[in-house]
Amino acid sequence: MSHHSPLFYGRTEREESMIRSSEVVFLIQRQDVLNCAAEMGIPAEDVTDDIIDLVRKGVQFGLECWTDVVKEALSMSLKS
Repeated sequence: MSHHSPLFYGRTEREESMIRSSEVVFLIQRQDVLNCAAEMGIPAEDVTDDIIDLVRKGVQFGLECWTDVVKEALSMSLKS
């Protein structure tokens, strides 16, 4: 079982590879991290694979309550 994203909880590696982009609600790619680094004045060459891994872990930690965020977004969207 994969554990790196709520989208993939309970799915096998094969199932992960079959998920279409239309099913993805939120995705941060390496280039997004590099764009943020550039905005912060950090050269792309300073953003190593180890740094990307640390960013990935930080984002995962920050999104532990992703279901609450989704529920609030749904509530707000349905009210408008």
